[in-house]
Amino acid sequence: MDNYIQGNKSQFIGDVAKGNGETIIALSEVMGCSESSKLGRALKANYQDLFLKENTNIVTDNIITLIQNDDQLSQQCKLTI
Repeated sequence: MDNYIQGNKSQFIGDVAKGNGETIIALSEVMGCSESSKLGRALKANYQDLFLKENTNIVTDNIITLIQNDDQLSQQCKLTI
């Protein structure tokens, strides 16, 4: 996931700011989430927290923590860490 985010960083940041887009759909598929729209809304709502640091590993960790702490997303996404 780190490689995906790093390779698509500028588009991913823009998509997270909007709460939707190709990179969120693709990330949702990689993470096994059944609804990319819910992931997109959660990422948008937590934009500031996700991107506190520029380090891609930290962004990935923040996304995983967000999913694990959200009741709906933790049920919809099949995280394999």
